[in-house]
Amino acid sequence: MKSIAKILTCLVVIISFSACTKPGTGGTTTVVCYLKHHIMLIANDSIQPNVVYVKFGTKDLPADPTNDYDIKFIGEPGEDHVHAEDLKPGQYYFYAVGFDAGISQVVKGGLSLKIKRGDKVNEIDFDIPVTE
Repeated sequence: MKSIAKILTCLVVIISFSACTKPGTGGTTTVVCYLKHHIMLIANDSIQPNVVYVKFGTKDLPADPTNDYDIKFIGEPGEDHVHAEDLKPGQYYFYAVGFDAGISQVVKGGLSLKIKRGDKVNEIDFDIPVTE
């Protein structure tokens, strides 16, 4: 009887660990990132496109977000957003850098986002506030 209990306990542990996924790539969710400076969208520029740096598994801004990141996404010229594609459920920190042509300055900022396993959407619109 004790050996059956041990086997069942091991099975429960194995199943529970295999059901969990860590944040990262390989998922089905795309986060559409809109950089907003004082409610104005920052469009991608062919010379200096918007860049979104993503850190997996955290709610907090990394100490050096443009060097301490897990993946980065670069915007397409002419679009007003950046696609962060193929993400799994989990907690992420998004740090964005763009160029506001209206004031001729680099703008940057970040925000945390949790992608929930139960979300039925494959695309999430996400506004990232940026400033000088």
